[in-house]
Amino acid sequence: MDDDSLGDLSDLMGEDYHHGDGFDDGDPNVKPKAPPAPKWDGKGHKSAINVTFPAQKQFLTKLMVQAMPVSLVPSKDSGKGPFTAFSASNSQCKLVQPDDPVNATSAKLEELAPGQGYLVRLVVTNPSGTMYGKPTPMLCTLPVTPEMPTFGYASAKSVSVKFPAQGRGITKLTIEMAVFCSEPFSDKNKKKGMLTDTSPHIATRNSGLIKNLKPGASYVFRLHITNPAGTVIGPQSMPIKTLPRPPPAPHEDTSGRTDTTVTLKWKKLGHEITKLVLQYAILNGKSTFEDVKKNGGRDVVLSNPQELEHYEVKRLKPDTNYVFRLLSYNSSGKSTGAMCGPIKTVTFTPDMLDKSGWLYEVAAGGQKKGKRMSFKAAANPKYWYTIDGKLLTWHKDTDCKEEIDYLHLGKVAKIEVDVGNIYIQLKPTGPKKKSRKLCLKAFTDDPNIDDAAAAKVWVDALVKALKGEKAIHAEMKAVAAVKAVIAGDDELDAIDGDDDGGDFEEEEGFGDFSDEEDEDGGFGGGFGAEESEDEDEGGFGDASEEEEEEATGFD
Repeated sequence: MDDDSLGDLSDLMGEDYHHGDGFDDGDPNVKPKAPPAPKWDGKGHKSAINVTFPAQKQFLTKLMVQAMPVSLVPSKDSGKGPFTAFSASNSQCKLVQPDDPVNATSAKLEELAPGQGYLVRLVVTNPSGTMYGKPTPMLCTLPVTPEMPTFGYASAKSVSVKFPAQGRGITKLTIEMAVFCSEPFSDKNKKKGMLTDTSPHIATRNSGLIKNLKPGASYVFRLHITNPAGTVIGPQSMPIKTLPRPPPAPHEDTSGRTDTTVTLKWKKLGHEITKLVLQYAILNGKSTFEDVKKNGGRDVVLSNPQELEHYEVKRLKPDTNYVFRLLSYNSSGKSTGAMCGPIKTVTFTPDMLDKSGWLYEVAAGGQKKGKRMSFKAAANPKYWYTIDGKLLTWHKDTDCKEEIDYLHLGKVAKIEVDVGNIYIQLKPTGPKKKSRKLCLKAFTDDPNIDDAAAAKVWVDALVKALKGEKAIHAEMKAVAAVKAVIAGDDELDAIDGDDDGGDFEEEEGFGDFSDEEDEDGGFGGGFGAEESEDEDEGGFGDASEEEEEEATGFD
C-alpha cells in the first residue's frame, strides 16, 4: 500500500503529531517545538548584540539566530508577525547559525548599526519542518559616539552649545561641563557637573543653554548619550568663553570738557577682554545708538584695552548733548556697558578782539541797590557781546553780521557785579542828567566754573578796556566789597532752556536653575540638572565672589 492510500497522517495520528517533545533525544519524524525568545546578556556594544537561550534538546538539523532592525517592522499588524520583512539578502538583517544546533546556548550578532534597535528570534529546523521562535523585545547596540558640542552663543553668565540631533532610540541626553583646565573632566577638577534631559523630544534636541556661569571664564563641554545598551561619552569641546562682564558706565573728567572735547575715565577692565570700543552719539531718544554715525557719533577702537583707564573724545559739536558707553569683547562676542551722560559740550565762544561771549540783557527798570534783578530766560534776550578797545557792541550771533547796539565805554561811570549779574552804570546824560544802568547776566556751561566766575572775567575785561591794566586790581577790590544779595525762590529762573532735569529635570544638589536673566527662549528649553559626584558647592562659575550667583546649568 503506498503512502497516499493512508490519507493525511496528521488526521490518523491526532493532535500530537509533529510535537515530539516527549523524546529525550528528539525525533526526526516529529516537527520541532517553537523555541522561546532569546535573552540579552545586558552588555552594550556599538555593533554587536550577545544573546543567550536554553539548549534545545530536540532533534534539529539547523538552528538560526535572526536579527532584524525595528525600522523594518511593518507599521500595521498583518497577522504574520514582526519578522515579515526579514530577508537574509538584506544587509540590515543578520543571522548566526551555531555549529551544534542542539546544545548551543548563545550567539553573537555582529556588524550591526550603532544606536539601532533590533528584534531577535530563534528558528529551528529538522526533517519534519521549521518552527519560528518568539521575538525578543527591542534590543539595542550602543549609541553612536556623539560629536563634540560647538559654540552657539554666549552672554556674560551663559553659554549655548550646539550639536547634531541624536535620533531615535536614546533614553537620556546629558551635557557634562567643566571649568577649562589641563584635565577638565578628571577627578582633580571639582568645578564640573552634568545636566540631563529625559524628555520625549531629546531625539531631536540640538542645543542646550547653560546658565549662571562666571563672566569671561572658559568652559568645556561634552555629550553623554544613553540608550538601553548603555552610555557613550563624546569628545570634549574646544574651550568656550562666556562674554566679558558688561563694563560700567565711564565717568567724566570735567577738567577736560570744552566746546569740542569730553574726557572720560573708568577702571581698567583687565585680562577678561581682548578689545574695547568706546561708542558715542548725540542724544536722540531710543534711537541714539541704532546708527551712531547718523546720530553724530562713532565707534572708537581703543588701544591697550586691558590697561586703558581714560580717553579724550575730540571733534564734538559745541553746545550738544552726547552719551557714551563702552563695549568689551572676547572670543565669544561683546558685552555692552551702561550709558554715561548726557554730557553737554561747552558753547562755542570764538576768540575775537579783546573779549567776546554770550550774555543775557536784563531789564533794569526800577533797579534799586540791594535788590537783585529778576531774570526769566524767555523774556530776556541773549546777545553776542564784543569788546573792541573801548567799544562794547552786541550782535544776534557770533558772526557779528546783525548788530543790535553798541556802547562806548567812555560813558561808563561805574561797574558792579553781584553773583552772575553785571551792572554797568552810565554817566548822567540829557537835560535831567539822571544816571542809568545797562544790566547784563553772565552764564557758563563750563562745568569747571560758575556764573559768578564768568561774570568776574567780564568785569576784568570791561575794567581793563575802561581804565587800563593797572586799574584792574583796585577796581576789582571795590567790586568784591559789594554785598551779594540772595535771590528769592522765584526771582531767578534756569538759564538753559533745554535742561534735561535732571524639560531637563533638576537633580538634587546641583542648585537652583530658575535663572532670572532674560535669555533667548529658543535655546535649551526643557533642560534641568544632574548632580555630579565631583560637583562641589561652588557650582559651575567658579563663583568665589559673594555677588556671583550659584552656577547651575541648563534652562
